[in-house]
Amino acid sequence: MRGLIVNADDFGLSPGVNAGVLEAYLVGIVRSASLVATAPCAEQAAHQAAEVGLELGLHLNLTTGRPACPLEEVPSLVDADGRFHSLGELLLRLAAGRVQPDDLERELEAQVARARLLGVRPSHLNAHHHVHLHPMVGAAALRLAAAHGLPLRCPVEPPRGWHPRDLARGLLLLPPAWRLRRQAQALGIPTAHHFLGISLGYGFDARALAAALLRLPEGLTELMCHPGYPDAELAAATRYTAGRERELVALTDPRVRQALETRGIRLARWSEACAW
Repeated sequence: MRGLIVNADDFGLSPGVNAGVLEAYLVGIVRSASLVATAPCAEQAAHQAAEVGLELGLHLNLTTGRPACPLEEVPSLVDADGRFHSLGELLLRLAAGRVQPDDLERELEAQVARARLLGVRPSHLNAHHHVHLHPMVGAAALRLAAAHGLPLRCPVEPPRGWHPRDLARGLLLLPPAWRLRRQAQALGIPTAHHFLGISLGYGFDARALAAALLRLPEGLTELMCHPGYPDAELAAATRYTAGRERELVALTDPRVRQALETRGIRLARWSEACAW
């Protein structure tokens, strides 16, 4: 059997992202999304998802916007303006031992609590910019997943046939992703057997997606995607904007549906992960 969880990340970042994710669910092949509980449009996203029955997980965030905790409770995670550090700065601070583990634990738990206040019962966990692949953040994410009984994304994607532009990033992520998967399995935390998304790159088109689906292995695969419509709020939060609309077009393209049927792939949700 071949199962595919098509999961849209960054839900809540902006009205345009929210609209794109919902369209990819209602018209396309997306079956779950990951909510950024700290994002400006998270409340809107949660209400919209509830209206249409879209399953939501949590996109743990340590690199965009402001924390869920009061600033005085997580001083090692924020800058002088009370905002999260950029990804590069966070990694440098982690390497230098300038991030307090207790701050991480408090903030990640607070993000779960905020999602629940918005009416969301998270179905899975992953992290913005894959920050949970860092050992310290990963340890906190594993404890969170185990405590709440949630599947965890482990983006293990072997670099076979990758485009050269994506190869360096993929090779950098692969060893910590393997380590995280081994740790999750040892703790009995569910995860997908396979991962797809890094090799497709940002802004993939329908042709590339259909070709990837025709090569899908047996078992359960998670496809990471970022559909959306660019808007001012999105541009203020991330550099990745224009490619989101191309992904949305791909996720709603009939050729992609045909590839699923040809390969006998069943669309699944994270809530079904334990059955695979």
